[in-house]
Amino acid sequence: MIRKYKPGVVLLGSTLYGRTIAPWIASALKTGLTADCIWLDMNEGTLIQVRPAFGDNIEAEIICPRRKPQMATVRPHVFPLAECRDNDGTCKLVRYDVTNFKTDFLTLLDRIKVLENSQSLEKAQIIFAVGRGIKSKKNLDMVFELAVLYGAQVGATRALVDMGMIDRKYQIGQTGVTVKPKLYIAFGISGCIQHMSGVLCNEIWAVNNDENAQIFKKATLGCVADINVFLPLLLNKMKE
Repeated sequence: MIRKYKPGVVLLGSTLYGRTIAPWIASALKTGLTADCIWLDMNEGTLIQVRPAFGDNIEAEIICPRRKPQMATVRPHVFPLAECRDNDGTCKLVRYDVTNFKTDFLTLLDRIKVLENSQSLEKAQIIFAVGRGIKSKKNLDMVFELAVLYGAQVGATRALVDMGMIDRKYQIGQTGVTVKPKLYIAFGISGCIQHMSGVLCNEIWAVNNDENAQIFKKATLGCVADINVFLPLLLNKMKE
């Protein structure tokens, strides 16, 4: 489709799916790709791409003037929702039929329907996030149970995903999804920049047994407590 319409710029969401297919597309088109952009601008046909670097400590401005299309993935929720204005340029919606799509490097083996939660993590208004400090599968199960009672979604740090305790689809941060809930409750999360860069939230509550944890510097409400004691008490209280 890109070869057919020859756009000057191709943008994809910096989601798990977008991050998966964007490098394939860029490689096939022999063009560059800037990942996880937080700002975009145009200057005489050149796409100005801004993305965080060195643990979100600096912002890098990147251009790709000699290759087309100019490609980037954009971090979700970093741009405000624009108002719809009449007579402000034109937009052509193209529907592409991929029913009979064929390729020489991919073979479709089967189709499996994945049952997802009714609300995606990226759109959740309340998130219960878990980190390495959750310590056990039993505690993790209690967080999932609490999330159901509160009508919340569960998120996780990369550390917990790498430990094999939770699926990667729950991962939040630089190498996961970016979220913008109204309330973010962190259980056993230290608060490192790699995780917190994916949390765009003004109301953060944190529970950690380390009073010096970085998460407390960002939290609006903090509780220094042992997760093994705190979670059962909270769950029992919610069930009353």
